[in-house]
Amino acid sequence: MVIQVDGLVKKYGDYTALKDISYSVERGETLCVIGSNGSGKTSLIECTEGLRDINYGDITVLGLDPFKDRRKLYNRIGVQLQEQVFASEAKVEEICRLYSSFYDNPVPYKELLDRFDLLDRRKYHATNLSSGQKKKLSFILAMLPNPEIVFLDEITSFLDPGSRKDMVKYILGLKELGTTIINVTHHMDEAELLSDRIIFMKEGRIIENDSVENIIGRTTLPRIVKFHSLVPESVLQPLVESRFVDDISCKNHHYVIRGEMDNIYQTVKDFLIENDIKFDSLYTRDPNLEDFYLYASGYEGVY
Repeated sequence: MVIQVDGLVKKYGDYTALKDISYSVERGETLCVIGSNGSGKTSLIECTEGLRDINYGDITVLGLDPFKDRRKLYNRIGVQLQEQVFASEAKVEEICRLYSSFYDNPVPYKELLDRFDLLDRRKYHATNLSSGQKKKLSFILAMLPNPEIVFLDEITSFLDPGSRKDMVKYILGLKELGTTIINVTHHMDEAELLSDRIIFMKEGRIIENDSVENIIGRTTLPRIVKFHSLVPESVLQPLVESRFVDDISCKNHHYVIRGEMDNIYQTVKDFLIENDIKFDSLYTRDPNLEDFYLYASGYEGVY
């Protein structure tokens, strides 16, 4: 294991943000941490990195104590913070040069600036970058030590769709190289694509710690059928009486029907054909990670 955390407790005054947390990460694994705002995700990662003091527990990262062996550890890990503040007068190149000086064998920062389309911004003050460009810069700083483990906290937030796609592609490249990745994200599609394993946090505890497939497989979430039809919703109400159908909703003539995994699609299709109901764009999908997230977070009926 490259990360081992046992019995971690973190308090802020009277508030307990992390409640007896234990988890581990294997070398080369990509672990995505999900959960609502305030669930403890950032506290968990920053405690593991040694950036926040802990009240109780034991943490080792690459066999090192992140508090006592910080200098050794930070030559081997990369850290991208959720909110990174840059000095108002510091230019992009100056920041990269400063951070490079912290490491024994840093990756040439100009190569990284070029890869993330910031080379032509190297003379800009960092505070004048867009939110997406600041995210790219924080990622570059995390990659300077050529880390064995990289910690990412909402790295794709504020990125435009194209830049987000590029960032995910680069993270996949790191994964192929065997880099261990800890990624905090609110994008469930990103978590599904990148993760070997998911940690789902709620109210300072780990509720799930498994692969996406296993997590969804343990749920009883319904399959979803969608289609477009101009008929009023009342025409489809008899479907609710079917034991395979849980509920029906409609918005702007787009229907969503949820029900039993193995039977819902055929039940809906047969009903539409037998009742001569005109429809189009009929399709079905299995529950996904976003469905699980909404269900586990208490947003019933919206997945």
